[in-house]
Amino acid sequence: MADDARVQSAWRPDDIVAYEEMRDLAVETQTLLIDRARRGGQDAEDSRAEASNLRHETLAVDGFDRSAIDEQTRRIAQRLIELRAEVYPDD
Repeated sequence: MADDARVQSAWRPDDIVAYEEMRDLAVETQTLLIDRARRGGQDAEDSRAEASNLRHETLAVDGFDRSAIDEQTRRIAQRLIELRAEVYPDD
């Protein structure tokens, strides 16, 4: 039992920061997708579905699996770059 009391979380402080960054990027990306869906147009339904899928995929990431966090963060960041280019084409 004494050994059990000394077991610490597998999270390191920088893992928590990486996980929160992933979630923040996901929220920003979902916001742009939902805004695009609300504007209507032919890709409105696709934007809604993508926002929903992104939410589910992000929530499914194991917070203790740093490589999964990093991979999802990379994917989200790339998609966010694409969406920002659509929304802010002159930047």
